[in-house]
Formats: sequence, structure tokens, C-alpha cells
Amino acid sequence: MARPHHSRPVSRSEAWGAFAGRIPACVVRPGRALVGDGSGSRPRSPTGCPMTDLPADTLLHALAMDERVRIVACAATHAVAEGCRIQGTHPTASAAFGRLLAGSALLAATLKGRERVTLQIRGTGPLQWLLARSTPDGSVHGAVGQAAVHLPPRPDGKLDVGAAVGQGVLVVTRDLGIGEPWTGTVPLATGEVGDDLAAYLLQSEQIHSAVGVGVLLRGEGEVTGAGGFLLQILGGLEDDEVDDLEAAIAGVRELARAFEGGMQPRELIHALVGDDHRVLAERPLRYHCPHDAEHYRGRLLLLGHAALEELLSEQPDLRVRCEFSQREYCYTRADFPELDRD
Repeated sequence: MARPHHSRPVSRSEAWGAFAGRIPACVVRPGRALVGDGSGSRPRSPTGCPMTDLPADTLLHALAMDERVRIVACAATHAVAEGCRIQGTHPTASAAFGRLLAGSALLAATLKGRERVTLQIRGTGPLQWLLARSTPDGSVHGAVGQAAVHLPPRPDGKLDVGAAVGQGVLVVTRDLGIGEPWTGTVPLATGEVGDDLAAYLLQSEQIHSAVGVGVLLRGEGEVTGAGGFLLQILGGLEDDEVDDLEAAIAGVRELARAFEGGMQPRELIHALVGDDHRVLAERPLRYHCPHDAEHYRGRLLLLGHAALEELLSEQPDLRVRCEFSQREYCYTRADFPELDRD
């Protein structure tokens, strides 16, 4: 795509075109550096800061450049580490799962009330599938098809998330809490997650975006740094302003390593747009599954009374394991007084 030249403020579509023209491959040229998830050498952190000393995870939503650019940034080290611990992921699976958790938090930043966003990757690689769900209160949770996946690193030493994911699709479901959820599906661009999220935003929502998500692993696969950013052009940018954004994005390197060192979303946003931004919301971020014993009791009742009676006759102590929290719930017939009302 040829680079357009403008001597006047450009329209929304023109601005998007300019941005896409200069950052091909789904507007995430810097993504492969930004989404690096550790290397074979695993050097020590320059700060020597253990994960337990890192600040709490946070999510920041801001507008910049006279509200023509949206930026969301999150520090997600603790949330990703907890999710990977619960799922029992091996290193390459941890990298993929952590990126998707961070990505879902970024996309959920503008939600309200009971709304939620769910990202699901279905691929031909050994991971098979990944799922991450986020809500406006900063809660994220998810699951992995095959957690025990660790592949040889890429030639550059990074974990080979793309090979672990394989070819397939990204499915994004936005549930507004009323009516039927809206679902969009796009082919995977690279399987590296950040690229795929940017491709979805471009193809399904017509928003040119730069997405950086990263997870750093050390030792035996411990998550020591995780987070990311989402930058979207909303329209009306001059060529030199797009140049400045592109240069700022290209200047953000070793993203996950920066989060390991304690970088916060405010610092990341400042690195991208300087002081020219207005914070709309800041919220804590955590790994939390809302599905409790009552949730699964309700799901069992949806089987119908006859089917549930039969199931309980075969398994008097009926056990259900939540795939997101790995908590196990045990039910007996006494937990279903509704069955006695027939």
C-alpha cells in the first residue's frame, strides 16, 4: 500500500489507511520484538526484583493526542502467573496462555457493568485451543487445551508460540449482558497472539491497532513479567503524528522484561505518547474465576430433572471440576431440592 501524503487533517479512514500502510502485517510490525517471551539464555533481571516484590497488577485506559488515539496498558505479571499455576502450563503453553490473558484484559478495558469479552484460539498446533475471558472489574480467567506443551525455541531464542498454536482461527465474543452475544471470527495471522488480536481489530472492527503482549519466563518456567498495550488510531492524524507513534512503538523493546523490572502502565503510556494523554479509568487486574458451587449446581439443573436423577443414581457423589479454577465441587441429591418438587 502506497504511503499517502497530506497537508491537511486527514479523515478517519485516511488516517487508518496511513497507519496500516506503514505498519503492515496487521499493524504490529514491532509485535515480534514486543511479544518476546523469554530466551534460551534467560539472563538475570537488571533490577534483581523478585516477582513477589512487584506492584499489584493494574489496567489503565487513556485517550491521547486530543482524543484521536486510544491507549490501554496493563501490568499482568501476578494474574498470568496465577493462571499458569492453576492450569499447570509448561513454558511454551505459559507464554501463549499469558499473552491471551493479557490481550483479553486489554480488549475488556472499555466494557461496563456486566459486559465481558472472551477470546478463544483454535489451532492445529499441540496446544489445540486456548480461552481467556475478562470483565470490566479487572478479572481475567481462562483455560488451555493441552497445558503440557513446551517446544524448542525459535532461532532467535524466543519461545515458539506460533508453532504451539499452529494455523486456525481467533474467535472474539463480546457479551453485553443483554440479548445474544456478538461473535467475530478471523483466521490467525501468525499464532503469536498479539498479531492475531490486531488482525481481528482490523478485519472485524475496522480499527487499525498496534498490540504488544509479552510474558517472560525464568528458571523452570516461572512467570516473572507479563503485560501489554493496545494502541488504536481513532482518526484525524497528520503524517508526522503517525510517524511519531510508529517511532514510539518501535522504541518499546523487551516489554515483558520491563514489567519484570516493575514498570507500570502509566510509564508505558508515557513512553508511547508522552504527557499528551488523559486517563479515563484505572483498575486492579487479577486472575479470578467467578464460577462457584452455585454456578455449577445451576448448570447441572439445566440437564433436566430426569437426566440429573439418572446421573445421581449412577454417581451419588457427583463431582464437577471447574476448568478455569481447577476447583472441584461435590454434589449429592440433597443439593437439589428441586428434584423433590416434581
